[in-house]
Amino acid sequence: MISSEDLLLIDQIVELQKHLIEVGTSKGLDHPETLKCSEEMDRLLNKFRSIYWESPNYFQQLLEIIKSKVH
Repeated sequence: MISSEDLLLIDQIVELQKHLIEVGTSKGLDHPETLKCSEEMDRLLNKFRSIYWESPNYFQQLLEIIKSKVH
């Protein structure tokens, strides 16, 4: 069973990805807002990766959820 906390993390990653692309495209890759979003994405992805080390099978389930939200 996927926890609500992990689902929230997935939603945050997906939304931040959209925002990061938008900001990077409109303001440039070296703009402070783009860099701030990129740092936040790193933080979220590191948190997400830590789930893998705890349970690889659970991690695979989360990846499938992300794929369904991105496409």
